[in-house]
Amino acid sequence: MLDFLRRTIAGRLYLVGGLALVAVIALGAAAVYFAGNTGRAARILYGGSLISAVEAGEIELLLERHRRLIEAAPLEFDRRQIVRDRENAEHVIGRIGELVSRSDPAFSARVKPVLKPIDALGREVLHLAENFAQDSALNIVEQYIAKAAELQRLVRAHRGDSVAHAELEARLLVRSANRLVNSVVGIGLVAALLIGPLAMFLLRGLIVKLRSISAAMLRLAENETDITLNVRHTPDEIGAMAGAVEIFRANAVQLLDHKSQLEQLNQWLDIAFNNMARGLSLYDSDERLVVCNAAYAAIYRLPPELTRPGVPFAAVLEHRWSRLGDVVPPLLKDANLRRELLAGDKKKTEELRFEQTMADGRVVEVALRPLERGGWVAIHEDVTERHEAGRRIERMAREDSLTRLANRFRFREVLDGLTRECGRRFALLAIDLDRFKEVNDTHGHPIGDQLLVEVAQRLSKAVRKSDLVARLGGDEFAVVLEEDIERPAVTVIATRIVAALHAPFQIEGHRIEIGGTVGVALAPEDGADTESLMKHADIALYRAKGEKRGTLVFFDAEMEDRLRKRRQLEQDLQGAVAQGELELHYQPIVSLADERVTGCEALIRWRHPVLGMISPAQFIPIAEETGLIVEIGAWALVQACREAVAWPDSMRVAVNLSVAQFSGPDLAEIAGDALMASGLAPERLELEVTESLLLGDDNATLALLHRLRALGLSIALDDFGTGYSSLSHLRSFPFDKLKIDQSFVRDLTQRAACEAIVGAVSRLAESLNMRTVAEGVETDEHLSRVRAAGCHEVQGYLFSRPVPASDLMAAVAAINARVAKSADAAA
Repeated sequence: MLDFLRRTIAGRLYLVGGLALVAVIALGAAAVYFAGNTGRAARILYGGSLISAVEAGEIELLLERHRRLIEAAPLEFDRRQIVRDRENAEHVIGRIGELVSRSDPAFSARVKPVLKPIDALGREVLHLAENFAQDSALNIVEQYIAKAAELQRLVRAHRGDSVAHAELEARLLVRSANRLVNSVVGIGLVAALLIGPLAMFLLRGLIVKLRSISAAMLRLAENETDITLNVRHTPDEIGAMAGAVEIFRANAVQLLDHKSQLEQLNQWLDIAFNNMARGLSLYDSDERLVVCNAAYAAIYRLPPELTRPGVPFAAVLEHRWSRLGDVVPPLLKDANLRRELLAGDKKKTEELRFEQTMADGRVVEVALRPLERGGWVAIHEDVTERHEAGRRIERMAREDSLTRLANRFRFREVLDGLTRECGRRFALLAIDLDRFKEVNDTHGHPIGDQLLVEVAQRLSKAVRKSDLVARLGGDEFAVVLEEDIERPAVTVIATRIVAALHAPFQIEGHRIEIGGTVGVALAPEDGADTESLMKHADIALYRAKGEKRGTLVFFDAEMEDRLRKRRQLEQDLQGAVAQGELELHYQPIVSLADERVTGCEALIRWRHPVLGMISPAQFIPIAEETGLIVEIGAWALVQACREAVAWPDSMRVAVNLSVAQFSGPDLAEIAGDALMASGLAPERLELEVTESLLLGDDNATLALLHRLRALGLSIALDDFGTGYSSLSHLRSFPFDKLKIDQSFVRDLTQRAACEAIVGAVSRLAESLNMRTVAEGVETDEHLSRVRAAGCHEVQGYLFSRPVPASDLMAAVAAINARVAKSADAAA
């Protein structure tokens, strides 16, 4: 009883009423009645209505956040962002589920059947967007929006009911408080004379607290949350009211904070929307603009007044074709066609894709999707650079990057097209440049590339505009004479091409002479398909290069047969060394000073098991082209050393080396092993190389020559005078011997220049401490001339043809005897 009197307002008033007779009792009864109402209202306000309103507000905010995540997903192309959005969406749905479960059972029963499909549709949209199925995702978004709107209506209705109920309860609380104040004041006036100073003291404190609570609630109703209650929290009804106001203030702060977050989210979405690289526009069923972003306005050069919501689509079109001069597709220009395609029929909601060409040359790609309820949403992208890049790639795919001629792909494309036209007459010219490798070796690849560019220009000028000139790779070119053309006309054009290629080129101060060889195949007689024509043109080209470079050859069937035989010969040559079919013949070399044979040149011969003896002129070029010369050359070196060791010590053996051997296995090691295995003295071995080996003064080649010289053998320069820059070669490497080419010796008796050249070479060799050998000495006149010119040694049919190793010693004895007899006769 004492605690009741001490801890409650009613107890205090009862205490005063007990002291004040009947008036005090009436005052106490009124105070108890109104204080009870006030406490009940406070508990109701603190109870379900306010909490329900707060939770409904939070559900609505969470639903709006989930909706924005789902609607933004089809426009997002960052997979990692989509994964983050999916995690956020799952968290939001989970939080909504918790709030719904805690809510009023009736409200929860209405919400849960709608929430489940929303979650399912949202997950499907995010899954499609993550797999970049944007079009399918947009379709699901429409269904999602409908369901989300339904849930939003339920939540808003529930929140409205809860807020209305809370406001009613708040008003009842205020009304109850005001009634309490008025009643207390009225009764207090009546009882003032009875209660005296004690009643005034109690009532004054109570009124101050109630006014503080009332003022705080009024400010909260005006969304002012920065309030302070000057009420000490006591365990009485006033304390409960103060606690309820504090809770109401905290909830108001939370609601205002959520509103601020929502406004900030809207602002971020607006920023993202207007900073998209692609334009976006949404029109309703009345063809009026709902929303567009800055990129859309920039693409179509739209003024601000045409980007506001509600602007008719026709006004945008009018601006484009009247002000900008754009070419507008019929789909957009024709209003009837537009309505038919965009009427909102579910069967017509597939995405429409088309391109628009702007007046300034830009190309805009539009992906337009009709909406089921009418109108459309469209994505606009400026694809001008993509188109230009595609054209560049297509051009590069068909164009040689160096010469700007058609490349092999374009060449095959044209040739395939012509051969598909049955009976179409046209000509294919296969062109190969002569001595192009020597240009690269001598002047370097940059000069070679410039030469190819100028060759391409000359070829283009030599043919007609309707003809196709292509570079197939390296120094290989081809020309397709597309028009119906006969053999005489082909001959004229091909001859013009040969003449153009033989004219000297001037490149960076260098005078370059190359030439070109042409093989021709005619369609349809030489082939009805691309492969046959190219094959036969190559066969004709091969024939032309084999007979005489710088000429023109038409394909005939006999060429193919010869090529087949050559390829068979190539196959047989691959096993010639292993099967012991190769042998060495030797041609003696006579010293004019000693008047005897001082050495022999080893020459390779091939005794074919079926065809018999095959000329070196037939198989050596094949060996050079196929690389078999490396194996054959190594065998010849070993075999020559093995056979020469049985000769007299005064005789040397000379072995020819191919250029290919210098890039194969270590030649110095092979020579050293051959000398060691045979026991031949190194000074009795002589290796012959040609001038082409030294083109470009390759350091590795010179180093290898020095390693060979270090073995103790000698190095001879063969066919001297027929290559390029011969004197520079003599400076590059100190040869032991110069062999004068037989072409100079053969014409000694007919051309004075040849005799002068032979004499000059002999004197040059003498001054450089080199010996000279005159090749091709076939007559006594040749012998006397080269002797007079100062040559040291001679070689030729006058003395002996190449003979097998078994007949060599007899041949050497006969030569020595004849030379001695001639010397005695001369004496």
